[in-house]
Amino acid sequence: MDISKVQKFKIDTYYLILFFWDLLLSYILFRGHVIYAGDQGFIIYPHITFNYLEWGDVVPYTNYPYGFVPIVAPNSWVYWLTVPFEVFGSYGEEIFTLVLMYIGTVFTFKLAQIYFSKRASLLGSMIFPSSWYLFSSGSVSSSIFFNDLFTYFSLPVLTYFVVAFSKGKIPFYKYFFVFSLIAFISLTASADVIPFEFVYLVIILVYFIRKFNAIIASILSMILGQLYWLHLAVAPTVSYFSGIANTSLSIYTGLQTYTPLSLTIRSLGAVSITYIPSYVLLLSLIIPPVLTLPLLKKRRDLAFFYFIWILGVGLLSSYTTPFRPLIEYGILHSGLFAPFRDAPLFLSPVISLPYALLFSAFLEELLKFKAGLIASLMLFLVLGVVIPYPVIISYNTGRISIPQQFIKTITYLNEQDGDFTVLLLPFPVCGWYGTSWYYGNNIFLYFLKNPLLAGGTYSGGEFRELSTKLNYLIYIIQEENNVSPSLQSIKNLLMLFNVKYIVVEEDAQNVGIVNLVYLPPQNYTASLGILQKFGIVNLVENYSPFLIYKVNLNTSYVYETNSSNITLNENLSSILKPVEFTFNGYQITFNVSNYRHILLTFAYSPDWKIQGKMGYNISGFIMYNVSGNGKVTIYNSLTPKLYLSYGIAIVYLVVLFLYTYILRKYGSSRVLFIRVLKVFRAFLIKK
Repeated sequence: MDISKVQKFKIDTYYLILFFWDLLLSYILFRGHVIYAGDQGFIIYPHITFNYLEWGDVVPYTNYPYGFVPIVAPNSWVYWLTVPFEVFGSYGEEIFTLVLMYIGTVFTFKLAQIYFSKRASLLGSMIFPSSWYLFSSGSVSSSIFFNDLFTYFSLPVLTYFVVAFSKGKIPFYKYFFVFSLIAFISLTASADVIPFEFVYLVIILVYFIRKFNAIIASILSMILGQLYWLHLAVAPTVSYFSGIANTSLSIYTGLQTYTPLSLTIRSLGAVSITYIPSYVLLLSLIIPPVLTLPLLKKRRDLAFFYFIWILGVGLLSSYTTPFRPLIEYGILHSGLFAPFRDAPLFLSPVISLPYALLFSAFLEELLKFKAGLIASLMLFLVLGVVIPYPVIISYNTGRISIPQQFIKTITYLNEQDGDFTVLLLPFPVCGWYGTSWYYGNNIFLYFLKNPLLAGGTYSGGEFRELSTKLNYLIYIIQEENNVSPSLQSIKNLLMLFNVKYIVVEEDAQNVGIVNLVYLPPQNYTASLGILQKFGIVNLVENYSPFLIYKVNLNTSYVYETNSSNITLNENLSSILKPVEFTFNGYQITFNVSNYRHILLTFAYSPDWKIQGKMGYNISGFIMYNVSGNGKVTIYNSLTPKLYLSYGIAIVYLVVLFLYTYILRKYGSSRVLFIRVLKVFRAFLIKK
């Protein structure tokens, strides 16, 4: 028998075990449902409109969320990576997660094998995707599904290529290409001010490579790969978070109450909710980190990963460690420290990978004894199955089942012609949106082709006050003895927001951090019944608990007017003339007659201009002075910046591919230069 074939079979078996382990985890995690919650920036599900792919563009009234001023956020292109998984329908997210999980698990296994036996590496790598910390950090449970999930499972890939190159196991061109490409994607996907993964990568580069030229080339590649969004996105973000320092500190203090050192030192997240026996938690506390301490003298690399783990849990639990004064000072004085507001979310990859390696290190020593295999398997079951299982199976508040009535509602709305706004009621003043089946950013955002006016933490922009007032007026109208004073204001606001349809979610409720001040939702249906009597709206569909009302007003996003100001006390239909327009996402074109002003009812932004001139803010909308008749175009001046950002990204990728090809073919760019120089000299001599 060929021994090499037997060895190949054994290696394949290990990878097969990892695949079925990840398959089991993803099955338990999703259980045939889809995950959506919190600040999730996308959803893979039938009937979505891909509006989220435009949120980084300069679309003036993007569905995320209506009312925000248009900005350039070029990191959003990474969501295109999810598009191919749409072919799997409602299982798209599960398969997407499985693919990422398997890649991360395989490279954790490959990384561990550099130091340990296959058995120890196998069990350690299986700990990585089942780490409780992955789930309790919000990666796939209650908040950010994509961003942290991607960086979590790509970090082992980056780490492996750094370590493998430093130990001479792969050539430089392979390391440089994969490292640069994955860093380019994962750091962009994290979309934060200063991702902790970036700091982590710089540290491991300096420690492992120990080659000055390689370190400089790697760091430069990472920086150049991020230039296309660092300049456009980071500076405004730092400024914003610096401006809300007190709010950030309050959030930090609140979240830190759930991350004491006694819990996070296990890298397994909050455990108090599961009522696991204290002796089991104690076991997870002392094994393997404490028992690997004697091994640190023999393994310098292991000592380095141990340092990263200690540093990570110290920063994570900074409120109960010496890091607290540093973090508080940083949050109060610089937006760069903003990620510490939600440290569990951003530190999970940095902590969990070293933890898996420490586990493999301990098993390596344990497997030297006769009963080591049995003990190792029992320990793995405790740390990899028993402890994280309660969270995987039940803690996932983002696991939802989308009702068919919802699909019918969005299908009806998307079949209606024209450019209009959908108003969603109830209208939470703050917090996420909550119903009987989900909570988080309003899920309508991902399914509607038209803009959505909905409440919540991220709603508002320049006219948040007006949108909140519209909600209030509709809510209280059924309590008034004389409704006529409110009718005109309601009609004015519906006109300004170009609302053509109103949806009432009768199953809206207070869930999680949602604060729906205006409840019960049936109050809205009673109020809309009154508006229906006055002919302002009429009920067109009832897909209980979703009620759809049509607004019977002549509205638009563009109005001509001779008035330089607007107030809700007058009849706006008498001073604002709706204008028909064409809109391509970056500019609006229409014809004007003999009116002095144009009112554009997008959220105010100085970037929307007419002939290079910006409008002025009027009640949160944009007004322009015009003269004469004819065709007018309002364009967004952010568009060139967006194209420039994508251009820089494309140039970076092209250069990366070319540079890698040169490294592979010629060994270095210097060799190619010398060869080209020789050819050029020979040509000159011939001449």
